[in-house]
Order: sequence, then structure tokens, then C-alpha cells
Amino acid sequence: MKENFRKGLLIRALEGKGEVLTILGNYDNAINSFEMLVNYSENSNLQLSRAKRNISTIFILKGNLKNALKLADEANSILKEDSIEEQIEKIEILTLYSWIYRIEGFLEKCLRKNKEGLEMIDKISSSVVCEKKKSHLKRLTAEIFGNLGLIFRAKGEYNKALEHYQKSLSIFEEIDNKSGIAIVYANLGVLYSDEGEYDKSIEFYQKSLRIFEEIGDKRSIGLINGSLGIVYQNKGEYDKALDLFQKKLSISEMIGDIRSIGFVRGNLGVIYQNKGEYNKSIMEYEKSLKIFEAINDKKSIGMTLGNIGSLYLEMGRLKKAELFLSSAEKILNDYKDKYYLPEILANIAELKIRKSATGSFIKQALDYIQRALKIAYETELKEDIAKILIIKGLIEIKEMMEKMVNETKWEDNFIEAINIFQELNQPFWEAKAYYYYGEALMIRGEKERANEYLQKAQGIFEKITSKMYVKKVKSIILKRFY
Repeated sequence: MKENFRKGLLIRALEGKGEVLTILGNYDNAINSFEMLVNYSENSNLQLSRAKRNISTIFILKGNLKNALKLADEANSILKEDSIEEQIEKIEILTLYSWIYRIEGFLEKCLRKNKEGLEMIDKISSSVVCEKKKSHLKRLTAEIFGNLGLIFRAKGEYNKALEHYQKSLSIFEEIDNKSGIAIVYANLGVLYSDEGEYDKSIEFYQKSLRIFEEIGDKRSIGLINGSLGIVYQNKGEYDKALDLFQKKLSISEMIGDIRSIGFVRGNLGVIYQNKGEYNKSIMEYEKSLKIFEAINDKKSIGMTLGNIGSLYLEMGRLKKAELFLSSAEKILNDYKDKYYLPEILANIAELKIRKSATGSFIKQALDYIQRALKIAYETELKEDIAKILIIKGLIEIKEMMEKMVNETKWEDNFIEAINIFQELNQPFWEAKAYYYYGEALMIRGEKERANEYLQKAQGIFEKITSKMYVKKVKSIILKRFY
């Protein structure tokens, strides 16, 4: 009897220690605690399943999805679902599967697992009388609503995403789950950032950050710093963004969060690309790609290949750009991605007309741009729509100058794009729209109007310290006007 009591205390201590170490980002020691728990749990299917699920969670955090899925399968196979406790653990595992599938880009699989979890909660809720278990089921319900919000956001269904985030937040507030509240605040920050409502986005990120700092969740502190970095990047405040990305990088390296390191390296690559520091940019992108290849995160590999392709396109190295962009398109097509693919397709369209402004290349470019626009309008991502319209305008002016069509409303594309970027408060892309508009007017032979828009572009690029683009604008003005 006494031996069983001591064993019970040891099991609870090991589980608690593992959970605390996970929050602190001490993943290796957390795994050690849970592995010791596995050894003490051979006579309890529930305890064994829980220990393996916790180890699976850590492997997700470390970016090792293959091992995470293997352990999730093991945890799931142990359960017989004979008791309420085992059925609740089954729901925990379903949310774990949904996390893995969402990272891998399998949104429909993810959706099914979450719906299965909600169905199980509905089925067993009436049988649960213990207040602790009722609270546990409420937490799981809130997590699933949050997961559904993430799925709908990835699918571009923003109203549905907001609806599910609000449901999740309401339940977390009811049960006073601070970590859950902070996660929802962060997700709302992402949603408002997507819509260009940066003040609201920053407000929710700051709320989230204060809670995570209060509870000492280092990984989440790093993630929020990275998210704030993206907001300031979009606002053209690159020094603030770089500082926040470096904070995230430092935390991610300290806790061994490999996947987060891959993402923040990619963020740094984008900043340096926007600033025109191409050598630094390619170095960060290559580091990012190496990490995603090591952990076999294929969707992120596709995203990073696309970033590298866009960089080479910007540099005028078209053969290399085509190689990377084609590889990115194939991977993201396989995943039926709607979030990153439109910009890749637009870059390929631009590549086609940069290679040659002859009829066959223009037709190919139009095919790509129409595909990109179709997806962007489906997802209602304003930023993507505006980026694609810039290239569409450039293609249409070249198509018209090649006498393939009569006069078109090609300028409407640039005007709409500029209005969107102003609405979204994205100065870098507003300046790029002016730059491309000026280039199109040059092709048209309207030098005075071209100069007007190129000067607007130069003013913004100087303000946000995008030195390479300042140089590009000056070069095109000198080349065409003098």
C-alpha cells in the first residue's frame, strides 16, 4: 500500500516536472522526465499513453514531426477507451494529431480530427460529474475551437476564424486558463495583422506577451516577439523588426526549438531582402532551408524555396529564380496550399515576362497570374491580391505594347494595388507598386508621369532605408531620362 502511494507521488512529480520543463523550453530534460514516467507506467495504459503524448508534443516543438507522429500513434494504440479518463485522453491525442497535420499542411485531415474530438466531447459530457473532469473537457473544447480558427484562417475564411477564436476565448476566460487566453490573443493578433489593422494586432500581441512572461513560457515569448517583428516589418520599421527577430532567435536557440529557428531565419532573410542586403538575405534563407530539410518540413521547404526564388528574380538572376520558383510551386501545389502559393505563381508570371516579352511568354505569364488571382480572391487575402495586381498590370502593358490586344484598363491594376497597400499600411509594398507603375509608364512612353511615380517610390524607399531599391529607382530614372 505504502509502495503504491510512493509510486503515485513519483509519477505525479515526474509528470509535473516534465510539464514545467516543457514550458521553460528545457526540452531534453523534459523528455527525460517523461521517459522515466514511461518506465513507471507499464501497468497503466492511461498513464503510459499520457507520457508518450507529452513526449510527442515536445517533438512537435522541436520540429521533429516524424517522431511526433510515431509517438502519437503509440499513445493512441495503447488506449482501450474503457473509462471516461481514457476517452478524455483520446480527445487529447486527437488535438495532437490535428496540430501535426496542420503543420504539415493537411488541413482536411486536421479538420476531421478536431470535429471527431468535438463529437467525443458531446458524447461523454453528460456522463461526467467530477468538476475537475468537466473543466478538463471545457479546456479541450476551447483548444479545439482555437484549432478550428487556425484552420479557417489558413483557408482564408477570416470571419469563421474570428468566430471560433471568440468561442475559444470565452471558454478559456470562464475557466481562468491564462495560457489558453494568451494563445487566443496571439491568434487574434495574427488575424488583425493579416487585415492590416496593425494597432489592434500589436495590442493583442502585447496582451499575449504579458501573460506568457507572467507564467514564464519562454517558447511562446519567443514566438510573440517574432510575430511582433512581422508587424513592424510590414510597417517598414526594419530596425524594430530586426531587434524582435533577434530576440526570438536567441530564445529559440536557447530552448532548442529547431522549427522556430528555421522560421526566424526566413524572417531575417525577408528583412534583408527588403533592405537590399542580398548577401545577408541569401545566407539567412539558406540557413532556414537547411533546417526545414533536416526536419523534413516540406511545406516550409516550399515556402523557403519560393523566398530564394523571389530574391534571385529581384537580383535579375532569372535561371536560378526559375529553378527555385518551379520547385516551390510543385511542393506547394502538392499540399494544395492557398497561403504561400499565390505569391509564388505571381513571381513565376513576372519571371516569364522578364525572360522575354514575346507572345508565348506573355500568354504563359497571364496563365500564372490568373491562377494566382483565383486563389487570392478565394482566400480574400488583400495583401496577396495587391501583389498579384502589380504583376498583372505589368503583363497587360507589355501585352498591349506587343499589339496582342487593344487598349486595356491596365492602369486600374496599379491603382487598386496602391490603394490596398495604403489601406494595409504597408509602405514597402506601396513603394514597390509605385516603382512598377513607373516602369509600366516608361514602357508606354509616358516619361513625365513615370517620373512622378518613381519619385514617390524613391521617397518611401529612402524613409524605410531600403537602399537597394533607392538605387534601382535612381538607376531607372537616370537611364530613361538622361
